[in-house]
Amino acid sequence: MEKLNRIVILIATACIFAGCNKSEPEIRRYTEVVLVPEQKATPNPHAEGMPSMTGPKSGSMQGQEGMVPPADSSPLRWEAPQGWEEKAGSGMRMATFTVSGDAGSAETTIVSLGGSAGGLQGNIGRWVGQLGVDSPDEAKLSAFVEAMPEIQTVEGKGLRYGNLGEWVSGDGSQASMRAGIISAHGRTVFIKMSGPEGLLAQEDAAFQGLCKSIRFHAEGEGHE
Repeated sequence: MEKLNRIVILIATACIFAGCNKSEPEIRRYTEVVLVPEQKATPNPHAEGMPSMTGPKSGSMQGQEGMVPPADSSPLRWEAPQGWEEKAGSGMRMATFTVSGDAGSAETTIVSLGGSAGGLQGNIGRWVGQLGVDSPDEAKLSAFVEAMPEIQTVEGKGLRYGNLGEWVSGDGSQASMRAGIISAHGRTVFIKMSGPEGLLAQEDAAFQGLCKSIRFHAEGEGHE
């Protein structure tokens, strides 16, 4: 029995020593890492060197390549007839004039196009058609164009004058037309007066005076 007690004591002693030699529990620490997706910086359109994404402001001339220049920058100059009202150019027109009388009112336009712009006879035929003449006879049209007088501008350039009133008949209230055509410097300038024949006959001399006054000049000059 004594021997058994010794064995128990030895076992208990061994267990005590084993417990004392056991290392302290290890404390582990963890750092939580949160991954946030990278966000791209939004460019500031107003920062220096950054292109604007809004485009040109309304009314700005920027980005308007191909626009017809206003009358003030047109490469022509002219003298408006006395009593005629001149309006600023718009679209293809360099200038528009209006005049009124007992027979009604008439409008005159100045247009400049590159090259021959359809040719003399082609344009005369088109204008005659606008007066209500259906399919004008080609032989008569050619004879009319050949007979159109050539007058000189103040610069000595040749100008073909056409009285399209010869194609219409009536009491003077019928629609009619006068035309002046100048070909120079790789362009064709058309001066056209439209209105009732009675008024055009009264204003014919003033119209021819406008045609004769047209001058070509360096771009950037104004007109009188």
